[in-house]
Amino acid sequence: MGLAYLHVLRSAPLANIFQILRPLYHGVFAGVGGFTRESGNAVLATGEADFIVFGKLFTSNPDLPERFARILLLTE
Repeated sequence: MGLAYLHVLRSAPLANIFQILRPLYHGVFAGVGGFTRESGNAVLATGEADFIVFGKLFTSNPDLPERFARILLLTE
C-alpha cells in the first residue's frame, strides 16, 4: 500500500495489539496509547514499535524531549 508508517493505538480490550499487528506489518510502526518515558522505552527495546507518539504529554510539556533526556518531572 505504500504507507509511510502504521500508527497504532494500544488500548483495551486489545492491549496486546502491537504483538498482533507488528509481525504482519514490516514497515515503520508507530505506537501510541498513554505511554510514559519508561513504558515507551520498554516497547522500543522489544521492537514492538519503531517510535512512540506522545499527544497529551506533548501539549502539556512542549519541551518533552528535553524533559525525557534530563529525567525531569512532567506537567500532566
